[in-house]
Amino acid sequence: MKTSVIAAILFMGMQMNAQEVYDFSSQSKAGDWFVVDDGVMGGRSQGNMELSEEGHGIFQGTVSLENDGGFSSIRARMDELETKDYAAFKIRLKGDGKNYQFRVRSRLNERHSYQYEFPTTGA
Repeated sequence: MKTSVIAAILFMGMQMNAQEVYDFSSQSKAGDWFVVDDGVMGGRSQGNMELSEEGHGIFQGTVSLENDGGFSSIRARMDELETKDYAAFKIRLKGDGKNYQFRVRSRLNERHSYQYEFPTTGA
């Protein structure tokens, strides 16, 4: 079972100004995010996204290597953002000691995405 608690996703600007992309709060809706598992390819992994009482996003589930599987993900469709003055993303989360990936696309129908893998420390 893996659990990741996500607090906020921010764009970081060149002068360290920030634009909030998504803030999990008590007004957030778990329905803003959806789970995509390896079942789309015949795998058996299962993820779940929910909100805690404090409004934190909680992503948890199991990853199975059966049937050539091996991933579970959460995704959100967001409004377009003006990004020319920004150079980085900052994600605040509490992890479980496993590595995760952050991916972002410049357009919804784009096949390629920017991908960054990062480690987490145990809760």
